[in-house]
Amino acid sequence: MSDEPQDMDKERVLIADMCFGELLEFNDAMFRELEELQKFVEDFKNRRQHMNLTVEQMAQKLAAFTNGHVDVQILGAYERLELSAMHSKGITLFIQKWYKHLATRPASTS
Repeated sequence: MSDEPQDMDKERVLIADMCFGELLEFNDAMFRELEELQKFVEDFKNRRQHMNLTVEQMAQKLAAFTNGHVDVQILGAYERLELSAMHSKGITLFIQKWYKHLATRPASTS
């Protein structure tokens, strides 16, 4: 009977180790995602600068490219950028303008 508390402690340690392992895996996945976002931000800035466009012009091009339809993947990427705090003021302005565009555009133009 004196082994029972030791067994409980071993079980707690095992559970803690499993949780810690899952946490490490989660952190690794988040780090990889942040690296991808960083590359995405750099690519976006480089493309915009290469095309010699202002942030507003880039927003107009994206709006024209999607024909007023919401591309969920594009918006999801920008939303993650908004949350990541890795973007420049230009990217932030772009996101704000894009969401404002979505909020003010007509529901349907057909």
